[in-house]
Amino acid sequence: MSKKTFCIGCGKEIWRYSKRCRKCHSINFSKNQLGIKNPNYKNGLSKGGHCKECKKKIGYGAIKYGSGLCKSCSHKGNRMYNYIDNRSKTKYKCRICDSIIGYASYCYGDKTCRCCASKLKARKGKDNTFYGRVFHGKWGKYKGSYMRSSWEVAYARYCIKNHIKYRYEPKVFEIIYKYKGIKKEGTYRPDFYLPETKTYIEIKGYWRDDAKVKFNAFKKRYKNIKVLMKSELIYLGVL
Repeated sequence: MSKKTFCIGCGKEIWRYSKRCRKCHSINFSKNQLGIKNPNYKNGLSKGGHCKECKKKIGYGAIKYGSGLCKSCSHKGNRMYNYIDNRSKTKYKCRICDSIIGYASYCYGDKTCRCCASKLKARKGKDNTFYGRVFHGKWGKYKGSYMRSSWEVAYARYCIKNHIKYRYEPKVFEIIYKYKGIKKEGTYRPDFYLPETKTYIEIKGYWRDDAKVKFNAFKKRYKNIKVLMKSELIYLGVL
């Protein structure tokens, strides 16, 4: 019969080849990581050092394996990852208040700072920067277009296979509709347009919130639209 072993810290019964339980071991381990007892101790460098430029305290890794600079100093001037021709790409101004904004906001956003973007977002109708945009997710990219579901990608493949010309979300239409008894102005963007038959195609798995109301308002005004649900897509051989 094996001899019982107890933790030297708390007296709890433990595995026979151990000295401490997990809790006591973690406490003891954290205490023993200071100074010479640190396994990374090399000439006192385990305690870290100071940045070459701003003299801010930094870790041993930055001194031994890095540039000897803190994170802030290592991303300044020509050390910046997007530094080009003695200038930084991030020096762009908001088109409304002239405050400094990032490269991504300027090139891919609406060229506004967060404060101005929130004010623009609060505007209603056509004054809203996001008027006419669709915000639900994009499933994947196919033939240069970011499509919103696997069914839309499948339908695009079906069109190509059968030599049917199509355009993906080519146009935004302004519509007026009633939702929960309130009259609203909005936009509608059909999924596909087939120029040969001059028909719009809407691919639907299920209807989001007021989507069916918007669709009926669009169909009442423009008429040349067709909805393909799961049963129709299976019949055509799309799914």
